Amino acid sequence: MSDATRLFRLARTVARHGRLADVWPELHQQAIQFTGAAKSVLLRCNPRSGELMPASAVGLDHLDSEPWLTSSAARAAAERVWNEGVPLVFTDVAELNARLGTAATMLVPIAAREGRLGLLALGVNDLKQADAGQANAGTVGELLALTLERARLQREADLQQD
Repeated sequence: MSDATRLFRLARTVARHGRLADVWPELHQQAIQFTGAAKSVLLRCNPRSGELMPASAVGLDHLDSEPWLTSSAARAAAERVWNEGVPLVFTDVAELNARLGTAATMLVPIAAREGRLGLLALGVNDLKQADAGQANAGTVGELLALTLERARLQREADLQQD
């Protein structure tokens, strides 16, 4: 199946399913397929503390509830990704590579008009395949942002009805 077909199917899944739990597994799976990643972790920004908290994952035996990207090198990598607005691969962020058990980590920005929503952390071992999949990983990040924003708007609409 071509990348374009996979992206179309993924966009259709996002458009037709309202529940995050229905969409996130497919978004993780496609990010893994596009980049050759071994693991995928969605990190959401805690609006009160600014910490990045794990929300869902594929490929990990255990997903703890502790904040991620707490070292200065990891925070600098996150800032760079958000500032540049594109997925980037890092081989020198020990915190991420240790948590994911991989040689490198691709960080994919997830943002909306209101600001930063989080990051998608992809544990990669094949840097060439990861580099080749960066643009498609970016599209997955945008679709993740869309699902998060749609869920936020739905919560707000539900509160207004009550």
